[in-house]
Amino acid sequence: MKTLSKISALFVVIFAYNFLQAQQMVSEHWQDNQGSQAFFQKSVVRSDASGNAHIAGATLNQNGNYDLYLAKYNASGILLWDVVYAGAGGWHDAAADLRVDASGNVYVTGSVFTSSNDSNDVITLKYNSSGVLQWSKIFNG
Repeated sequence: MKTLSKISALFVVIFAYNFLQAQQMVSEHWQDNQGSQAFFQKSVVRSDASGNAHIAGATLNQNGNYDLYLAKYNASGILLWDVVYAGAGGWHDAAADLRVDASGNVYVTGSVFTSSNDSNDVITLKYNSSGVLQWSKIFNG
């Protein structure tokens, strides 16, 4: 019985030690709040080979509508660049997903409101590693 108590106590000590170690492993490296946007809705976050974080979603513009938003942060949490894409319809635009290729180009897919057919369409945008729009393609929805 004494042996069972010692084994139980040892098990509790090992479990508690492992639990405390696991709690210490979770740490926040950085966080950021950008005060320039009235509202930001994150859809996706992806990292590139250099450890930069690319964040895409939607932001509320001055007219109360959503524009597609894309930002790039370095591994230390410093904002490198951010861009807003406002569709021609001037209404609800938002990113749904993004990918970063080996050269650092960012491909964003989402939806944009177009006034030509009065509906949301699918859009794919390509930005270079500096955040400059290279091309966009709209697919009628």
